[in-house]
Amino acid sequence: MDNQPEELTTNATSSRRALLASLIAGASVAAVPFLAGKASAATGSTPTTTAPPNRSDADNPVLNTLLARERAMVRSYKVAVSNSMSEEEENVLLYFHGNHIAHVDALKGFLGPAAGPDNSSAAVAPVGSFNDIASQLIAAERETANAHSAALAQIVGISAASLVASIVPVEARHITVLSIALGQPLNAALTN
Repeated sequence: MDNQPEELTTNATSSRRALLASLIAGASVAAVPFLAGKASAATGSTPTTTAPPNRSDADNPVLNTLLARERAMVRSYKVAVSNSMSEEEENVLLYFHGNHIAHVDALKGFLGPAAGPDNSSAAVAPVGSFNDIASQLIAAERETANAHSAALAQIVGISAASLVASIVPVEARHITVLSIALGQPLNAALTN
């Protein structure tokens, strides 16, 4: 037995529903800039729900810069493998060399006729013992991974961003494996 008149119960329920509806609507409006990838609404940018394009010619300069970097890494690994080392060490470097060739091919394929000329030199000319070579390659791989990561902030097209984002973990794996080969502790290898 409810002592409240039916009219008050209906109004209270309606008020709660109205409050809930207004909170959901308010949260939806507030979330639009984040969902649209424009989280900087406070800086004066206008939120949009327009999806980014799949491809944009505006990405070509950034992609050509990454292509030049990958070509330089191919040359670096070619130099590294020419040094005297164990078969196992050579196989690891050849595998990484192949990864960089695949990155070059993927970027060239994406760019098509817009791909820049191949006029890069080696990112690093590693010499010395395997440990010396690995240390030099780690530094070059880190610079390459950072270049790809930084490029993601400049890329407009979804397809180009996907391509570049797929390369970053491969570069990170190179750094980790080379760090472990140097005998670094696992924690250091993962954060290197």
